[in-house]
Parts: sequence; structure tokens; C-alpha cells
Amino acid sequence: MKLSLLVADLAETETASMADPDVADVTHDSRRVEPGSLFVAVPGLHVDGHSYLDDAVSRGAVAAVVERDRMPDWASFADLHQIPIIAVEDGRKALSDLASAFQGYPARKLRVIGVTGTDGKTTTCHLIARILEQAGLRTGLVTTVDIRLGGEGRPNESHFTTPDAPELQALLGRMVAMGSQYAVIETSSHALVHQRVAGCEYDVAVLTNVTRDHMDFHGTAERYLAAKGLLYRLLSSAVSKGIPKVRVLNADDASFGPLRALGREPLLSYGVDRAATVIGRNIQERPGGVWFTAVLPGNQVDVRLQLPGRYNVYNALAALAVAVSQGIDLETAKDGLEGLVSVPGRMEPLPGDMAFRVWVDFAHTPAGLEAALAQVRSCTLGRVLVVFGCPGRRDAGKRPLMGEVAGRMADFCVLTSDDPRDESADAIMKEIEVGVVASGRHEGRDYAKVDDRREAMALAFSRAQPGDAVLLAGKGHETSLLVGEKALPWSDRDVAIELLRHTAAE
Repeated sequence: MKLSLLVADLAETETASMADPDVADVTHDSRRVEPGSLFVAVPGLHVDGHSYLDDAVSRGAVAAVVERDRMPDWASFADLHQIPIIAVEDGRKALSDLASAFQGYPARKLRVIGVTGTDGKTTTCHLIARILEQAGLRTGLVTTVDIRLGGEGRPNESHFTTPDAPELQALLGRMVAMGSQYAVIETSSHALVHQRVAGCEYDVAVLTNVTRDHMDFHGTAERYLAAKGLLYRLLSSAVSKGIPKVRVLNADDASFGPLRALGREPLLSYGVDRAATVIGRNIQERPGGVWFTAVLPGNQVDVRLQLPGRYNVYNALAALAVAVSQGIDLETAKDGLEGLVSVPGRMEPLPGDMAFRVWVDFAHTPAGLEAALAQVRSCTLGRVLVVFGCPGRRDAGKRPLMGEVAGRMADFCVLTSDDPRDESADAIMKEIEVGVVASGRHEGRDYAKVDDRREAMALAFSRAQPGDAVLLAGKGHETSLLVGEKALPWSDRDVAIELLRHTAAE
């Protein structure tokens, strides 16, 4: 694709050099630059892409996009290296726009559903996709857990919920090529703030809830809520595809009031305790899941969800609201909901004939951990044990809050390592311990600190008695443990099964 065609729709640009090379790909990572690449310099949390322009040129970049405020001498750089330089106001927005243009604006050829929120995003995405597929609609899926294209899936092995714009737009392009009609995208607050999803042209925007998370990045609860609200602003600014755009909000969540004021698109609400478009009634938690009645204006349907917990009723209601917005009949939507057996790493019970039960869950916020422990408690006759930690360089303020929840709701806690990065795992555990102690717990009797996650899990299993349950929280589906600069291979599920088999063999 010619550079001039690629940058034609970029706003507020200035260009040095009249050259018009062919562009083979678009990237913001100088390490991925190959001959023919267009390199987009964007500022990052730790490094600035403008520092890698020389590297990008040496690797074969045929043009570059820079932020004029961060590189006042951009025209001189163009003259020196004899390549076109395009100066823009916002490099991140330009990266998304260019990635979309390079792929032929794939989101304009799909119906795009975005799901944001603190907890429940992944499960809600899976429920929505299952309903769409039940209705015979070809659907692509991008979530924290997995990426599905044309009926084939693969794990999302990154630690990003939402991929960077070039990868995301390439995925959307593949969905179009495979004949998909819908794309369901789990949309994180980081992706919204960093404009990774600026070219996604959303048709439906869904919010699960807003509780405490990512304070290290957003700084305040108000800014975090505002970040979630960006999804609804993108919905309003998306190109028209000749179909109604729809907002879906949780009427029971504190975010409902502030976010309902964003946009004028039709609003569908869902909830259990307050008036809503889709209401959950007669909720019954069963050993094999949770049953409820979904009540809509002039209609209702009984759902036997195979996923556990009251919180999954909310996720299912959100998915039903999306189904209604897309004209899918209730019986088809019900069959779709009931057909989802599990989501990897989301209250996933481990197989095996054990005297006690083991669950793996991604719960990594105070609210998420509380919901997971409440669910385990509701189906456990004996004691509840929990193994968890908190990640390094991420929202240190939630550490004592997580400790308080665990101390209050579990009978025995094992504090351990969870992606400590370059922080001391011991220091992180001590910050969690403050909350555990505040709940009235005593070390040795009620909790232990074990920095090695494998040993922590082994300790919990050794303490578990027949009828007890062990919750392994925080890692869920993830396949690595971030220690220092290394991503060490890791799976709570696989390690737990290995430990349990070893114990059974003794």
C-alpha cells in the first residue's frame, strides 16, 4: 500500500519529503521493523518510541510517524535519513488509525461488540459469542483468555487483555477474510486510554461493573471510571453501518448513573435488585451452576446456567441484553447461555477424585476475590482455604484490601507470589498481611506466607481435609509468572494437578 493512501485519513498531519514508498506493514515496535515497515513512534510507560527512530531506520523502515511536540526537529530527521516523516498530534491514535487503514478498515465490515468493566469481562464475552454462534452467526472473539477466529481458537499468551492496535486490527482483518459477521472484543481500560481500540468502530458497548483496580495506572477511582466511559464515547463516534448502536449498562452498579449520561444511543439495562430492561429473578444456586428467570418487557425465559455463582447471573443478563439488541429470540439466547460449560481460569474446578475440591480463578481485585470466595463457601461443607498474592508494580493500595477479604472469608490463607516483577515477593506479602491481621487472623494458625507459589499450593493441599475446598486465585488462565525481567512458564491448573497426583501416589 502506498504511504500517501495509508495516511490520507490521518487528522492534523504535516509531512516532510515528497517520497511515496510502498508500505509492507505498520508497527510501533522497532524490534519488529523489517524492510518496508512504517514505524509509528508512541510514548510508553517506561520507554518512548521516539528514542528508537534510528534503530527503526537502520532495520529498513521506509517512513515514520512522530508526535510533533515530542520531536520538534522531525523535518531535519527526514532530511538526514531521506525518508518521509509524518508529524501528528497523537501517536497512539495515529497508530490505531493506520493499523485499521492498512487492514482495509475491517471493523467497518463487522458488527463489533465491546465489553469493558472490572470483573466478568471475559465470561460475558464468551456468553455473548456463544449466543451469537447459537443463532448461526459467525463470530470472532478476543479476550484475556483466548482468541477465536473462524471456529478455531488459541490461548492469549500475553498479559494484555486487549492486543495492541496492529495485532488487533490484523485479527479483525482475518475475521473478515474468514466470513465472520461479528467480533466480540474484551476491552480493557488500558486499551481505551492508550487508544488501542480507536479503530474498532463499535456497534454495542457493554459494561459489567466498576470496582477497584489499576489504581497504579489511573490514579483515582474517578479517572478509572472515566476510562471505562471512553468505550461509550467511541460508540458515539463510530462510523454508521446502517444499524442501531446500543449501550448496555448494569443498573445495579454504582457506575450506572454517571455512564448512562454518556451518549444518546438506545440504552438497555440489566440487573437483579433495580428496575432494568433485563431483570434476573428466582436465582437458585445449584451444584451444577445457577438457575434463574430472565424477565424482559412482555416476555421471560428460565435459564439453567452451567456457570456457578450469582455474579454469573449478571454476566448472563448482560449477554441477554446484547442478544435482544441484535434481534436474537430468547429461546436461542437461552440455549446459547446454557451451552457454555466453563471459561478457562474462571471458577474452573479441577478434575479428579479428591477428598477436597480445588478451584482455579483469575480473581485479582478485592471485589473479585470476595465473589470467588463467596461462591466457594456456598458449595463447601468444610473449610475454605485460599492461595493468592498480588502483582508487583501494580496498584499496591489493593494489597491490604485483598488481605482483609481473604482473612474475613477464608478459614486459612496462604499468601504467595503473583507476578512480583522487580518487587520483593516478601515485601508484597507483608503488605497483604496487614489486611489479614486486621481481620483478626494470626500467623501459623490462620495464615502462612510462602513466597514460592508451588510450595504455597502444596501447603494448602496438605492442610485441606475431606469436605474442604481450596481456591487458587489470581493467575487463572495465565501461562507465565513474571519474576524480574523473566516470564517463567507457569500454570496454576497444571501445577495443582501435578501436586495432587503426587500426593495421591504417596
